[in-house]
Amino acid sequence: MAIAVTEKLSDAAVAGKIPAGLVPKRVALLDPAYLKADAKWLGGKWAGELARTAVTKLKARGIIFETLRSSAASNSFGVIGDANEGLLKMTAFRELKPWYFNATQIPEKHGAAVWSYFWEFAYSPATVVGGGTAPSSSATDAATKTMMNSTKKYQHDQGAYTKTPADDTYKSVTK
Repeated sequence: MAIAVTEKLSDAAVAGKIPAGLVPKRVALLDPAYLKADAKWLGGKWAGELARTAVTKLKARGIIFETLRSSAASNSFGVIGDANEGLLKMTAFRELKPWYFNATQIPEKHGAAVWSYFWEFAYSPATVVGGGTAPSSSATDAATKTMMNSTKKYQHDQGAYTKTPADDTYKSVTK
């Protein structure tokens, strides 16, 4: 939904129907989920496929994308969900491990991406093992854009057993 709304706004601005200032400059995809099937209402295409096409166009227009995955809801264990790995590679992507919830608390883990992202505004971006910082709501647009265009993703390393982002660290691995 966030991608579709951003695309509609961007297209309207390009067509001169709305001021360009109404188009988001940065979009956070917080534990996004995509169905693993084509949809008649989407012209027989997969939601994940349409999302990748839209993000490709929007990135070319200068819009920054970041993704925070916090649960298995994004792939539904491969049964009905599409992890949309192609889209994750197009964004400043990191994986939050909310291990303060048990393995069966998927809805709680899914919601953790939202409140964790907004809570991060109160802190500097988490450090990365070996140097640097991870994507974060408090990271600058320039830093997020650099991470979006890199070949690295970020995995939660320390702080997984506490809710506060204050003690989080990440490790970087290849997307």
